[in-house]
Amino acid sequence: MRLELIAAGSVGATAVGFAAFGAHTLDPALAENLRNAYFSGSDMHLVHAPVLLAISLAKRENQMRTAFWLLFAGVFLFSGSLYAMSLFDWRGWGMVTPLGGTLLISGWLFTAYAGLKKSSSVERNQKN
Repeated sequence: MRLELIAAGSVGATAVGFAAFGAHTLDPALAENLRNAYFSGSDMHLVHAPVLLAISLAKRENQMRTAFWLLFAGVFLFSGSLYAMSLFDWRGWGMVTPLGGTLLISGWLFTAYAGLKKSSSVERNQKN
């Protein structure tokens, strides 16, 4: 759990940093589509920081550990690729963004699966 807490805290801190940078330092002359991409990355980054923290504190099963690392990698690739495109005009990173989104979706699905697995084991225990 220690590593997951460090990762969750790092995601939260960098999310706030990137949001502040975007709000105060991002070049106003940047093309609108790149500004929108940057702030989409920032939004996803900020939204998933508390989710990672909650999972790191609540996880009890391997599925939750898998969900945590899928979400972590998804934030890194999704938001990171949008930051790279916006800040450095590295348009090729746009091909990485869908992979990050797929990892985020997978992380959420693993979270749901862990809930289903947990509820079915609870139901079995209640019947016995």
